[in-house]
Amino acid sequence: MRVHLIFVTILIGAGASECTLHTQTPPPTADEVVATMRIRDGARETASGGYTGRREYVLENHRFNKRAEMLVGIACDRNGEKRFEVISEDGWKSADKRVLRPMVETELDSSRPQIRAKNRINSENYSFRMIQTSPIEGRMSYVIEAVPKREDKSLFRGRIWVDTEDYALARVEGAPAKNPSFWTKSVHFVQ
Repeated sequence: MRVHLIFVTILIGAGASECTLHTQTPPPTADEVVATMRIRDGARETASGGYTGRREYVLENHRFNKRAEMLVGIACDRNGEKRFEVISEDGWKSADKRVLRPMVETELDSSRPQIRAKNRINSENYSFRMIQTSPIEGRMSYVIEAVPKREDKSLFRGRIWVDTEDYALARVEGAPAKNPSFWTKSVHFVQ
């Protein structure tokens, strides 16, 4: 009789773990993550009242051993429109004028409310594919490939990192979908 009770207990335990396996929810798709990110970003944008910060733009030409740097102050209004102020420029002056300043101007233009919808990170502008989950600054993030649906200098080809807990956009890395300047061969950015 004892052998039968142990066998029954093993079967019941196996059935319970089998039920647990089938009731776990699958991880979200890349499109679901991005849709949730957009909803939460909208709520954060409304609640925040905007932000201010600084960005550093760096251009390196390894072929001619040239470098240009620009430090820019940024202020973003509640509606997402940005204003930039050049704080300092250093290095290759013609690159500042022909490449870095036009990049800042493109971002400024792209932030205007009537244009923002055309360059948002959403399924109208991009196709997404889940790559993996990975830690970034001590928090787990979904790493998602973003492929633009059209060539546009305000879109990019690359990857985004979305926090798995609050669905905030933690990092963007890639290259513009369309080269922003005749003077550049390739552009890589990390934001």
